[in-house]
Amino acid sequence: MFLFKSMKKTVSLMIVLAMSLSLFSTVWAAESVDDLQGHWAEANLRKWAEADLLKGYDNGSYQPNRPVTRAEMITLINRSFQLTDKGSISFSDLANTNWAYSEIAIAVKAGYVKGYDNGTIGWNKQVTREEAASMIASLLKLNSSNTETINSFKDITAFAAWSKPAVAALVEAGVMNGYPNEKFAPKGNLTRAEAITALEKAIGYAKPTTTYSVAGVYGPETGSETIKGNVVVAASGVTLRNLIIEGDLTLTAAVGEGDAYFKKVTVKGSTTIQGGGPNSVHFEDSVLVRISVDKRDGTVRVVVVGESSIQYVVVNSPVKLEESNVTGSGFQNVELSKALPTGSEVQLVGQFETVQVLASDIKVSVPSGKINQLNVEQSASNTKINLSKEATIMKLVLDAVASLLGQGTVEAATINKAAAGSSFETKPNKADGESANTAVTTPPSSGGSSNSGGNGNGSGNGGGEQPGEEPGEEEPETTCTEGVWCKDATLSGITVGELTLNQLDANYYTTGQTGFKSDVLGYSIVTDRTMSKTTVPVTVTASVYSNVGIWVEPSSGDNSNYYTLSDGSKQFDLEINPLEDIRIWIYVTSGDGIFHKYYQIQILYPRTIQEAFKIHSDTYYNINKDGVTVPERNYILQSGALLGERLTSEHKYKIFQSKDDPNPIFSCENNSCWIPTAYVPKGKGEWYLKVYKADTLITEGVYQYDLTTVPRSTSDFGLETKPFTKQQLVDAFVNDPTSTPYSFAYNTTFNKQKLLQVHPDAKFISIGFEVINEAYGKYPADLSKDYFKVTISPEGYPGYAMSSARKMYFDEMDNFIAGTHYHTTNNEFIKDMFIIVVFYNDKYELIGYYVTPLTFDQDHVGDGHTAVNTWVPQVK
Repeated sequence: MFLFKSMKKTVSLMIVLAMSLSLFSTVWAAESVDDLQGHWAEANLRKWAEADLLKGYDNGSYQPNRPVTRAEMITLINRSFQLTDKGSISFSDLANTNWAYSEIAIAVKAGYVKGYDNGTIGWNKQVTREEAASMIASLLKLNSSNTETINSFKDITAFAAWSKPAVAALVEAGVMNGYPNEKFAPKGNLTRAEAITALEKAIGYAKPTTTYSVAGVYGPETGSETIKGNVVVAASGVTLRNLIIEGDLTLTAAVGEGDAYFKKVTVKGSTTIQGGGPNSVHFEDSVLVRISVDKRDGTVRVVVVGESSIQYVVVNSPVKLEESNVTGSGFQNVELSKALPTGSEVQLVGQFETVQVLASDIKVSVPSGKINQLNVEQSASNTKINLSKEATIMKLVLDAVASLLGQGTVEAATINKAAAGSSFETKPNKADGESANTAVTTPPSSGGSSNSGGNGNGSGNGGGEQPGEEPGEEEPETTCTEGVWCKDATLSGITVGELTLNQLDANYYTTGQTGFKSDVLGYSIVTDRTMSKTTVPVTVTASVYSNVGIWVEPSSGDNSNYYTLSDGSKQFDLEINPLEDIRIWIYVTSGDGIFHKYYQIQILYPRTIQEAFKIHSDTYYNINKDGVTVPERNYILQSGALLGERLTSEHKYKIFQSKDDPNPIFSCENNSCWIPTAYVPKGKGEWYLKVYKADTLITEGVYQYDLTTVPRSTSDFGLETKPFTKQQLVDAFVNDPTSTPYSFAYNTTFNKQKLLQVHPDAKFISIGFEVINEAYGKYPADLSKDYFKVTISPEGYPGYAMSSARKMYFDEMDNFIAGTHYHTTNNEFIKDMFIIVVFYNDKYELIGYYVTPLTFDQDHVGDGHTAVNTWVPQVK
């Protein structure tokens, strides 16, 4: 139970919390940002990500607007069309040790790639739209002799003659289209989102959909039949048998509350269940890779029978998953996603390998069977798990407060820090974890009295009131254990003077709603740029029994304050300085210590175009015809919190050479835009930006960039980055489990005394990294002043590496831990990295940056990964 009794201890704890949140913001924020939300291609991108066709980056993002290289495009095509046969290849710029070698060998065998006339393949060049069209058309064997179809494009003169038949064929087939400005941009770079959209349409063209919209039995009585494309079941009473479906299977809402039967059916793609009723969707002797349950209304029952195997189930709506007389592996891995509505119930009957709970405020019932491991993640607050007597959980890992009801068995429970106060009706046979000693044993959930009155010795709670009633006139205790008011971890009010609270979603985007709402946890307040220093009263109102800690931290790092609230209401004065950001964390614990909620208020000043944008860059590596690795840089225009708001997919911005130019040199969407190579500026200069929201101009102005390079600092102050050992990775995962084990992790440390001797003005720090993708032995060059620009967003907002900096809170130890970073990636190969550590003074001015290589070997990467040594220092 987290009670704010000791001011000294609590302040220390909240300082650690503040440091932790700041400490991980550079990396964790990038990992937590959902950069697909609201994107025009979101549906296709999520579909591909769920099917493991689209891989994320090491920082957890998907970067849908990033240009695709030729090798990346080839890889996407091979995966989506399940191409595996390899041909013999020889290109002067492609070594057989290159990661793309096998993929290009597959493409050459399939006949949709040949290479250039000079004997190169240009594997790391950004693919143009007409090159991508040529690849897809060759694969689909489409070629149009009638190129008049594309004559309507305003940039028809920009097409290469060899690309016109391919583009015309794809436009006719509906696989690729032009832009709203009536241009195709044949020489333009193809983005990841555009590539996946085109390939999704190409798959639909190559693999037509078979629809069953009338009840009946379909498929041969004996043997098997293969369906090359996708299958849609759009009626109840449909039975499919002896089929191999090479595409996706969808049960639409047209199935209603009826049944559907699948007997000896193999689905190689994804299966989506949008319909079906309480009687069920039956899979008998069937093999499926992935099921997504996504029924809009009501509950569906999914039953597997006999030699059936379902590798993965993602639950987005209420469902009963049931095994009956299973001789195969049945249901293996189940994810209860964040999309599950509040109050949903999921029933699990059978033998399950893993169950991962991500949704909050849901009920999981296990009438019978066994779950080898059940994880309740940090996002899954207020989860109730009902284990009947015939049910067993072999390993339970709690990372959020949960209530375990019923007489079922929990063999072993790990109760981590955030799960403090979890309750068990039946005590686990074994319990460990940081909060194991906070677990509460509750009385049976049925058969006993719900009266919270006296227990025979005059020690009743509140004089015998029933749960849900208001407390009597007696003086309230500081803690309680029964009654709905004891479980209340919500605030009932927040005011900050007369300032407006803007409601934020989980990704810090404004929702358009204002004012306080108890179930909204994030808020922003945008101050006036012309304001003077002011003091406003802040009032926080909570349940009389709850315990509240409030931490206030200005962006300057000075005058941080901590307040406690234990009497239902707390008011304090907040000083706001002009052009200053302030973060307010409010941590609420219910009176019984079981439930917790975090509220956050971000007070920020409205950044101008000059303040909210920067030109970032990262390194990619080309191998020239002589086999020499040549580093080059991609340049990205990044945006932060413009005018006090994170830019979303509704925002678009156009970049002009000057205010008087009628046409932009390029345009962008979302908060990161790759700058076409032809328009990458040099040195100092300026652009003119116009920013639109829903096609309405909201602001415009000059952006002055500075791409002059900054020399790398080399002073010695003990800077060191060490990777975690394999055992440390396992220990970190066990103590703080996520959906998958960590791939790698590292600590960055330095000697604070030596640092302050070198940089006495150092106050803020930012840490980033760059992966060394090819064997190379020189430190990154051409890092510009814009690269190191921070404060484009408030500290704590999701963003990109080195878009904000945090204050360094030095403790008494000389060996200062500057950051601990954990990474999970789908990539098999873990390559060496450059860790970039940057120091700023109290005005966020750059005073020095350092680069240290981080190298891996097989003893310092997670299981299932291979360390690749790409840092190869050259002999001087």
